Amino acid sequence: MDLVLGGLKWSCALVYLDDIIVYSTSFDDHLYHLELVLQQIQQSGLTLKIDECHFCKTQLKYLGHIVSKEGIRPDPDKLNAVREYPVPTKLKAVRTFLGLSSYYRRFI
Repeated sequence: MDLVLGGLKWSCALVYLDDIIVYSTSFDDHLYHLELVLQQIQQSGLTLKIDECHFCKTQLKYLGHIVSKEGIRPDPDKLNAVREYPVPTKLKAVRTFLGLSSYYRRFI
């Protein structure tokens, strides 16, 4: 997907594997950026699953976070999973918990 979007990446689009976030400072700019991204996808011969697309959202859940114009915050549902994680009693469980909790370390 990095190759498909070319120069649009980081200027109006972010990509993680097959997920694309198109961002803009105004609604008119957003429509223009969406058009550019969709043109690049179409020209590359790729297709989108419309039921997995979300357009013109002011807030969205992405990779365990909630992203909006105010910034990024952890998804409360995911934080509850950290809070309610059972006390680890084996080394593997400790490692699992450390991995889970360290994902949100910037918010702690």
